[in-house]
Amino acid sequence: MKKFKDRGYKKLFSHPRMVEDLFKAFIKEDFVSEIDFSTLERVNNSFVTDDFKDREADIIWKTKFKDKNAYIFILIEFQSTVDKFMPLRMLTYILLFYQELLKKSKINKLPAVFPVLLYNGEKKWTAPEKIEDLIEKPFKSIKPYIPKFKYYKIAENEFEKESLEKLNNLTAQLFNIENSSVNELDNVMSKLLTILKTEVPRELQRDFGLWLRQTLRIRNSDFDIGKLDEMEVKPMLAEEIKRFEKEVIREEVRKGKLEEKLELAKKMLNEGVEVEFIAKISGLNISEIKKLI
Repeated sequence: MKKFKDRGYKKLFSHPRMVEDLFKAFIKEDFVSEIDFSTLERVNNSFVTDDFKDREADIIWKTKFKDKNAYIFILIEFQSTVDKFMPLRMLTYILLFYQELLKKSKINKLPAVFPVLLYNGEKKWTAPEKIEDLIEKPFKSIKPYIPKFKYYKIAENEFEKESLEKLNNLTAQLFNIENSSVNELDNVMSKLLTILKTEVPRELQRDFGLWLRQTLRIRNSDFDIGKLDEMEVKPMLAEEIKRFEKEVIREEVRKGKLEEKLELAKKMLNEGVEVEFIAKISGLNISEIKKLI
């Protein structure tokens, strides 16, 4: 479940619209009005070092701020325990990013990077937001030499449902779903689907539809997920399965064990994947797959 949530959120916040909604609704800083969100551009993974990738830095966006390049760094955090040393972790990501930027660009000054922590865990986020709070200061005169750094925290579990419901904002309704009980989901979903079907690019509709479908299944909701088919979720699901095939399915099929193939086929059937597609990648007969149904 953790891997699904992590992957699902990263995919959603790989869309400019989600980042724009996140900032406009939840970043309470004056400079937000100066960001040209129409210039948002994802920084390719090849842009960063292997160390940076290994540390699982989540999403970096490049944008224009008063006609100058600036960067938005979004770290999506799902871990169940609060990381006390998050300021150090965030600063390390940014410094590694700066190092790589200097290698590939001729610049006189480093661009601004705005670090955002998006926390989705259940526990209250209690970690320091400033790195100086993690550093001992044995005497007063050392203070000017202590590094200064702060990240911007957005903890979903700190928002009141009433305030989220009032916002006609895609990211706000995402948070609202996360904070809703199963009994409350129907009303929340209706508002979200209205936004998705009228104001959102098709590709984001599909990604959101996939995330919703999986979320509702995990939470055993009675919501009619057939309503999501209008957003062309199935093509997106097939694309996800193809990607999954490259990473996992080939290895499973290579083992040549019938029971493993059947178990894999069951999982894909539960996800609504077509029988012909399952037969193609698993090597099973269509008749064998239909028996599983």
